[in-house]
Amino acid sequence: MASCEHQWGQPYNEMGTIRESYTDGVEAHGSDIWPVIKYRNKTISVWVRECQLCGKKEYTHKTKPIITGYEPDF
Repeated sequence: MASCEHQWGQPYNEMGTIRESYTDGVEAHGSDIWPVIKYRNKTISVWVRECQLCGKKEYTHKTKPIITGYEPDF
């Protein structure tokens, strides 16, 4: 893959998941108060492009504005 002169195909959109932390109240331990941290899965939109020669895939969730909409920003 390192020596491949990548020829990227058309990017497409997939759904992915990430782990997100959030605070769910506080807990007292003697005179100290600690936040209760929990985690949840969050669904995000992910852009994928694949090399037509070697099959390497690149992923991004960033986009940049274009005149007629948005395109992935790799």
